[in-house]
Formats: sequence, structure tokens, C-alpha cells
Amino acid sequence: MKRPANPTGTLAGTLVPQRSTPQLIVLPEPIPVEVAFEHIGYFTPASKRIKNITTKEKILAERLNPDGTRTVLKVRILGTGHYGLPITSDLDYYRAFLKLLDDLVGRLGHIPEPIALPTKTLIRSAGKQVSTQELQAVKDWIRRGNATAIQGFYYDAVSGDYIEIGGEPLFPRYVMRGQRLPTGEYADTHAVWLASWFRTNYLHHHVRPLDLAFHLRLRKPIAKALYPLLELGWYATSGEPYTKSYLDLCHEFLLHESRYLSRIKQQLDPAHHELVQQRFLERWEYRPAAKGP
Repeated sequence: MKRPANPTGTLAGTLVPQRSTPQLIVLPEPIPVEVAFEHIGYFTPASKRIKNITTKEKILAERLNPDGTRTVLKVRILGTGHYGLPITSDLDYYRAFLKLLDDLVGRLGHIPEPIALPTKTLIRSAGKQVSTQELQAVKDWIRRGNATAIQGFYYDAVSGDYIEIGGEPLFPRYVMRGQRLPTGEYADTHAVWLASWFRTNYLHHHVRPLDLAFHLRLRKPIAKALYPLLELGWYATSGEPYTKSYLDLCHEFLLHESRYLSRIKQQLDPAHHELVQQRFLERWEYRPAAKGP
């Protein structure tokens, strides 16, 4: 169980948000994040590229059919053997992309096609230093966003229901700097086209604020993944302690499922401690699951 400290943690546990106390003020840097995308488990918390696993699946909801039966609505993240599944470093660049997108929409009033990605600006917004390695990492992030298919159901803010999407990736098209654009001109920076399902929800204001500065202060991959998950959980519980099944967490984060509490603590407590240190989590508890081990 996790309680917010400003809300947070549990195992079939509970995380509690932290309550505010006087401290040095660090100004937040809110960016709008598309809510449905935050919920599908697209990014896997890891510091190194995951090998031999290219598919993730998550249950999003159940639909009650007219005949009384239920349909389980799932989404699958389908990576490739070459690029692998998106991990924490990709999440950093995605957050920087959202900042750039917010600036563009605020200035233009719409989402342009394609969206230009000034590489050095993107790297700095992701909290990284410009280097040959990061310049290549941006290219790989773009290609991974194009190669990783999203298949199954996705919440559609216009209809207020889940719709089935047929494998369209986050970036259906892209061009690299120096390549030819559809206009015939040569691109002076990298550029991407945005998935139709993401574009629709974003323009329909199916977004919520997320603190980019706070995200960038976090160093542990699991802490970065817990941050949006807990914010969604505390929103659903109106700021009360939020409970998450350990097995569900392992499934979503692709963590090794441990049978022993001591090993589970070794696995999760470093992220919990960092969230406490950053005054996001007040405390966490591990409790026996209501069902199962």
C-alpha cells in the first residue's frame, strides 16, 4: 500500500502520499501527458535494454456485452528483436517530446505534420548532456517509436469508450535530418508523424499535468515508472492510500516474481526510498494479498 507524501506504496501493498511540510521550494515544470497512453504500460522500467522479451500485454478493462457475457479488453506492446521494448531512457525522451509538443501546440494552436524534433533541445529537455552517444540515442528512440506496434484496445476520449487499434505505432512515419520530406525539401532536423489515436485524445484535452522537473530528478527506473502509476492511483482514490498487487506490478514492469518478502523488499524498496527522499511518498506497507500468495 502506498500513501502519497504529497501522495504513495504496497504489495497487495499500500502507498501513501506525503503531506506537505515547510521546505525549500522547487518549482514544478508541468507538461500535459495523454492519459490513455500513460495507462497502457508502454515503457518498461530498466536501465539496460531487455533481451529476449519483445511482447507485453496488459488488461485495461472489462466490457459487459448485451447478452450478459464479459469481454476482457487488452493491449499489447510489440517490440522488435533489433530495437527491443521501450525502456526508461526512452521514457525520458518521450517526456521531453511532450514538452516540445506542448510548446508547439501553444504557439500554433494545432499539432503540425510532421513534428520537427530539434535534437539538442530534446536532449537537454530529457535532462541529458549533448554527446555523440545521445545524438545516436535520439535516432534510436525515434526508430523504436516507429517499430514498436501497439495492438488491441485504447481508450477513445471522443466516444468515451475503448476502440480497437490495429498495430499503429506511436510514430507511424519519421524522417531523419537530411532525408527528403513529402514536400520534396530536405529535412533540417529529425521529424515524426504522430499516431491518429494519440493525436485525437491529445487535441480532445484528454490530458493531465505531470511534473517534468520531478521526473528528471528521479534516478531509479522503477521510481520513474511508479511516479505516473501512483499519481493515477491516488487520483482514483481521491488521495487516499493506493493498493497494487505485487504480481500485477511484476507483470506490467517485467520484474522477476519473487516468493519471499525479503527479496521483494530488495527489489522495490530502493525506488520507494527515492520517492520518500523526493517528498512524493510518505510511507509504504507490504500486506498479504486478499487472494493468492
